[in-house]
Amino acid sequence: MHVASAFKALEETIAQARHWFPVIVIPTSQFKKEEGGNIVVVKGINPGIDAESNSINIVELLTELPPSHRQDVKVNFNYPSGAIFEIEGYKGTNVETREKLKTYINQLAIDNGTVLSIVTSKKGRSKSRLHEITLACVHHKLQSTSTKNRMVFADDKIQALGTLVQKEHQSSSIKGRSRSSTLQLAAISKDDEQGKKPARKYGRAEGQVNKQQCKRRSCRDDACGFSFNIFCASNEKWYIAGRVEKTASMTHHSNHLPLDAAHILTQKNDLTINMHGKINILLDSGATNSVIVSVMKKECNVTLSHDQIRSFKDERVKSLIVNHPNEKVCRSSVDRLIRLVKNMDNVSYIYVMHNTTSGFVSYHRTRDERIELLNAKADLEAWRKQLQVDESEEILVAFAWCHDAEKRNMVMFPEYLAIDMTFGLNRERRNLVTIVGVDGHMKLFTGLRCWMPSKQTVAYEWAIGEALPTLIGKNVTMQNRVISSDGELALNNAVMASISKPNGPFACTRFRKDYYHLFRQNWNDIVAACKYNSPQFDQISQHIMNWIKSWFDYVQTEKEYNLSNQKLEDYIANQQGTFGLFFGHVKQIIKSVHKDIQFAGNHYFLTTTTLGFLGSSIVEAANPGIKWGTHGVNTNMSLDNSTLQQMKQVDHGIQRKNVNMARNMNKSAEWTRSLTADYLTQYMEGLAAKNFDLRKIYGVCYIGDREWWVMRLQIMTNLNSNEKSSSETQNAHQYQFDRVYTVNADSEDFITCSCGYVHNYMAPCRHVMAVLGDVKYIVPSLFHIRWWKQFNYYFGTQFGISRVKEMHVSLAKVKNVMNEKLFDRNGSFRGCCLAGTDFFDVPRQSNKNSSIFKVMQAVKCYIQQDGPLPRNDKAFAQYLSCFGSSNSASNSSLNCNVEVQRYDGSDDETGGFEFDNMNQFAGGTKEVGFLSQGSALLEGYVNEQSVSTASGGDLYNRVQAFMNTIRSQDQCERFEDFLRNEHGRNIMENNDYKTSDGTIMYGADISGPIESGKRRKYNHEKSNKFK
Repeated sequence: MHVASAFKALEETIAQARHWFPVIVIPTSQFKKEEGGNIVVVKGINPGIDAESNSINIVELLTELPPSHRQDVKVNFNYPSGAIFEIEGYKGTNVETREKLKTYINQLAIDNGTVLSIVTSKKGRSKSRLHEITLACVHHKLQSTSTKNRMVFADDKIQALGTLVQKEHQSSSIKGRSRSSTLQLAAISKDDEQGKKPARKYGRAEGQVNKQQCKRRSCRDDACGFSFNIFCASNEKWYIAGRVEKTASMTHHSNHLPLDAAHILTQKNDLTINMHGKINILLDSGATNSVIVSVMKKECNVTLSHDQIRSFKDERVKSLIVNHPNEKVCRSSVDRLIRLVKNMDNVSYIYVMHNTTSGFVSYHRTRDERIELLNAKADLEAWRKQLQVDESEEILVAFAWCHDAEKRNMVMFPEYLAIDMTFGLNRERRNLVTIVGVDGHMKLFTGLRCWMPSKQTVAYEWAIGEALPTLIGKNVTMQNRVISSDGELALNNAVMASISKPNGPFACTRFRKDYYHLFRQNWNDIVAACKYNSPQFDQISQHIMNWIKSWFDYVQTEKEYNLSNQKLEDYIANQQGTFGLFFGHVKQIIKSVHKDIQFAGNHYFLTTTTLGFLGSSIVEAANPGIKWGTHGVNTNMSLDNSTLQQMKQVDHGIQRKNVNMARNMNKSAEWTRSLTADYLTQYMEGLAAKNFDLRKIYGVCYIGDREWWVMRLQIMTNLNSNEKSSSETQNAHQYQFDRVYTVNADSEDFITCSCGYVHNYMAPCRHVMAVLGDVKYIVPSLFHIRWWKQFNYYFGTQFGISRVKEMHVSLAKVKNVMNEKLFDRNGSFRGCCLAGTDFFDVPRQSNKNSSIFKVMQAVKCYIQQDGPLPRNDKAFAQYLSCFGSSNSASNSSLNCNVEVQRYDGSDDETGGFEFDNMNQFAGGTKEVGFLSQGSALLEGYVNEQSVSTASGGDLYNRVQAFMNTIRSQDQCERFEDFLRNEHGRNIMENNDYKTSDGTIMYGADISGPIESGKRRKYNHEKSNKFK
């Protein structure tokens, strides 16, 4: 299937899913549903709440009850004219009764995913109707005139004037500077320029307008038609009125997607002690979530969400563990931890145990929930002696787990991952490795967590190369493009070992070092240490910092990098006499950056999906969420309690995220006129609007054969101007370059740009937008499926699978087709899909006789002959005479090739890891374990990759294989010293009782006072650093 066909089918299923029948179930003693599904009248029973009651969907009555049957209803129950159903238990028209009735019906609708609003509430039209109320879908009403006119647009822009321009990444938090000070506004007036930073007052910019989103539609054709009437008859009873054929009301929702009721319910129910006891009884009986919801609704008349039941289940499991009669089994926090995860049905896990008879063995629960143990006996005396393992204990070496919600995110967004270790999360001082990704809203999520035995390569290798593919799925890890980490040697070696295997689970992955730890951290230290109290120093240091940072996020070729480096050396040489100590440190930092530039430089990752991130600092940003908040983790918690708190964080965070996505799913974005507003997340829609509106600052020339050249128009302006730039502008431009970008489209209508933005973000850049020119070509298929809000909300959820099945199938097909078709063998994104439009059908002629084309030729000639062109430099003008004539023969006088030089992504990654041919952490035996039902279901939506993956085994043989690859005495000594320093330290029991029995975590240490996580991390790294 072609990508365009998959996208077309997806858009069709989304359009179909926007029309759906609601469910509003009301208890009644007047009707019942036969086994065949037909609604029939219960004859011979007087209506009343004391009679035996059934629950009937009133929407089915509105839809299916024929006129003749309505007459039977009237006869049997003496209904007034126009009534088809009595709402039992409500009498009178006083305000209190009306409010209770409206709340009652609203709550019944919300329980099944429909939000109602009151359209009208007024006195009846006749004596037989005392009061009438019209209820309709919340999307039924239209916008007011004031709302429609609130957003103002320029003629050639799609983003409303005065709204905030979306940034690719939020600014860092810096003391003394507001983040909002870096924000920019779209043009405030029709004659203003975009990107201007206006004056601010009380944190808000002058002329700023909020990005308005509205539940109501602007016209009736786009609104939902679902509505119905209720009225109070002369007998003071309330009835539902039958639908009149001539009216515009419908019995189904239209023009918006269904939402999970659990994401509409944001208030917790007040439950009595008896209700709590009832829920615990149901949990102990093994009842499913659906059964518990049904029973509690029927017997207690309360509505529970599945997330609330899961929280009850967590508390119940914890209480069972704490109160378990077997003291020996549950006194150790490790035993409690293992028992905890075994009783959770939404967590997958894998762990490694060590004992005297088996060596090192990996466990995990299989899909049919059988526990298996595979022993690998060997001579362990030498190895155990090195590790100083106590033979009287069974030891938990490493423990990794993944919540179903976390795995769902990993399956959906595997392209960019970052890994790091954090401290201060338990009293046993076990470090936690976290693997973090980025979702379609550019928000962070934690995909996998692992309690580690120590900071050594072999342990990291198990977490990355064994635990991650086992829990997430090797088909998912094959879709990863970048793994990033900080400068820790052991972690870097582990990552490199995992991705260096040609047929391994990370065969398409590249390793990128972190910008912060490679440069910014040391930079902040030297700036703080120099303490020059001078505005000149502040200006120089900021300028040099931005200059070096441009190597990580701006330079696009090796020549640009070399020229930028040379110009920086000249700049430092001219300034060195003023701040000699500072510049001495700067040279050392530059030297260290040069050493690892191949693992961090932008020109090495120009065609790689990095999403604009420069390293693993996103893990640092995710760590505060673990340590703070309602379910924060601290150093006083045991291992099992810390794990449970983190699982609660996931449940709480996912619920908040889902509620927010549900709130924005069906809102119309009034601040943009793009055709993608109903498909893209607000983040990507903001970038699309920004890039499209910036197209005007570029000139475009069609070269032919589906190739365009794009260049800043400012180059033409500077060429004809004699004005000199200010010193501040000249400084800012010292490390910037003027370029001519090439936009290409292949035979399958995939369009890309040489700037690298399309590869990085899997979305069109401003240069592609300049080529497209017209908003009608900004179609949803231009954007990777990760940026679609329907994909973010529905994919992989039980609600999406059951409620919008056809759309979910299309979402899965698009994801798999894009993974198969849109990435080349090097893992580079091929381009944005423009198929399905008439863009390539429009006849166009190359404009090679235009003045802008001649300037472009001159710029490209300068770059080819002399090197990169510094920003605002007019040196390229010397080549203009070569292209001064429109005669093509005159162009042949210049002997230079003006084709664009593009980085093809093939670089040599030798010398990164000196121990190769390594098996997994537990290499030698087959892995077994547990994947939750939800986890196994998610793997079914990811197609298998053509590259096979290696199997795992046991830890002892894994380490033996590692040691067998050592090629020199120096490597052997380094490896043994590393193991001695990292392992075998203070093995003590991992619980409150120092004399109790039970399993412990390897290397656990509860001696001495508890230190802060930050200081502990410093001491740990200092004591275990390679000499």
